[in-house]
Amino acid sequence: MAALEERYPRARIELITDAADRVPPWMLEGRVAQRTLALRRGPDAWRRPGDSERGASLGALAKDWATAPPDVLLFAVDLTDPIFRLLAAELAKAAANAWRAGLAYGRGPFAELHAVIEPGPATEHESVRLLRLAAAVGAHSGFRLPRVPRAPSPLAPWPGPTLVVHPGASRPTKRWPLARWGELAARLSAEGIRTVVVGDQADHEHVPDLGIDFDDGALVDRVGALDLLGLAAVLGGADAFAGNDSFPFHLATAAGTPALVLVGPGADRWSAYPADHVTVLREPVICSPHAGEECPVYTSCSHGACMLSIRLETVVNAVRGALPSPRAR
Repeated sequence: MAALEERYPRARIELITDAADRVPPWMLEGRVAQRTLALRRGPDAWRRPGDSERGASLGALAKDWATAPPDVLLFAVDLTDPIFRLLAAELAKAAANAWRAGLAYGRGPFAELHAVIEPGPATEHESVRLLRLAAAVGAHSGFRLPRVPRAPSPLAPWPGPTLVVHPGASRPTKRWPLARWGELAARLSAEGIRTVVVGDQADHEHVPDLGIDFDDGALVDRVGALDLLGLAAVLGGADAFAGNDSFPFHLATAAGTPALVLVGPGADRWSAYPADHVTVLREPVICSPHAGEECPVYTSCSHGACMLSIRLETVVNAVRGALPSPRAR
C-alpha cells in the first residue's frame, strides 16, 4: 500500500477484502479506503457462487464501479487457486475497462488479466511478492515496513531491558509449550529483564498454564488488557519481542522492535521478513514443511514435534542476542 501511495500520490486506493479480514485503522487514512465483501459466510461459502450475501456484496461493488470505475485492478492473491480465480473473474467483469494484473504461477491463459506476475519461491516473504505486483504498475519494489502509529508505552519505567512475549497462536499446533514460556520468563527476570506477557481475551484461559507469579514488576500480565493501539505502543517501546507465528509478531516487526518468532508448521511467506531485526527459530524434524511451505496437516497434527523440538536454551540465547547492550540502550 505504501509503495502504491508513493507512486500515485493523487490516486484514491481501494482495498477490497473479505469481511473477516480486519485492517489496522491507521492504514485507512487519507486516500485509502476499505471495502469488505461477504465471501466466507457460512460453510464452504467460497465454493458457492450463488450465495445470496456474496452476490449482494459483489452486486453493490459492481453498481458503484459502474459510476466510478477503477483505472487499475490488482489481484494480491494466487490466482492459480481456482476459488481466487473465480473471484478475479467476477471483479474483472465489474471493472472491464481497468488494466488488470495478478499473481499466478504459470503463464495462463488468464483472459481476465493484462499481466501475470510470478509470485516467486515459497521461501520469500509475502510482502516481497506483493511488491512485485506493485512494480507492475511502476511502484518501487524495495521492501519497507508497514507503518505503525507511534505512542508512548503505557508500561511503567524499568531500569533494565523489556521483553514482550506473546505465547498464543491461532492453533495449538503453532504454539510453543506454555510451560516453556513460563520458564523463559523466570530465567530472564532473574537477569533483570522485565517480561511482559500479551494476548487477547481468548488467551486468558491459558495464563495459569504459564506458571508465572506476576508481580507487575519484572513479570507483567497484560493479557486481554490492551487494545490494538495499546499493543502497538507496548511493542514499539520494548527492547525485544518473542512469540509464536501470530499477529503480535507481525506488529512488533512493523514497529521496528527486534523480534524473535518460533515457527513450526507455518510457511516462510508469513515469517521470513527481509529485515535485519527479525530472527526466525525453526527446528527441522522429519515431517517439516518442504522448502518453506506450510505444513499440509498442521490443523490436525497430533504430536506437534516441530514446536516441541525448539529447546528452551536456544530461545533464551536468541533473546539475549536480540536485546541491545546497556550502552546501546
